[in-house]
Amino acid sequence: DDVNPLLVSKGNTALRNSANHDVQLIFNRMDWANGKQLRVMALYTYMQDHITRAVLFDKNTGVTTVSPMNIDGSQRIAASASYNCPITRNRRFRFGGNATVSHSLSKEFVNDLQKVDNSSARTSANFTYEKGKYLITLGGAFNYNHIASARDGFNTLNLMDFSYGINGKMPLPFGFELSG
Repeated sequence: DDVNPLLVSKGNTALRNSANHDVQLIFNRMDWANGKQLRVMALYTYMQDHITRAVLFDKNTGVTTVSPMNIDGSQRIAASASYNCPITRNRRFRFGGNATVSHSLSKEFVNDLQKVDNSSARTSANFTYEKGKYLITLGGAFNYNHIASARDGFNTLNLMDFSYGINGKMPLPFGFELSG
């Protein structure tokens, strides 16, 4: 593509295959007799020879050169726990909750090697009522993200989000179901 002479795209015949190294630990406890479930999970991912786009900007000429390259060291660690259980003896009312935390380190190349840290936390809870083929769920969730880098001109971000809602389902004639 030569539409923009100030943007040069190059290939890279020295690229190596990338590989993700993942470790996951999962504990899942089901108590079928009482309708309870506990799940705890932890994971770690390391990206070796991750293929990313390198961007080089020449301030003297105004030319931007873009080419793929391998970068080692991007990684992610996360943990979560969830719990679900009936609230009433007849199990029509249930509670569910989940909490997740994670941290990732991303590496990119913009004139030199850049690192971006992203930490996040998420929690959610819901209450469900179910009778026969009818179901209604009330729930809410809170998310927080902190994104930071030492790169010049990078603005640290602190993002929060809260959501809530109601969902349900009910049977309709001819085997159809209404949900939303």
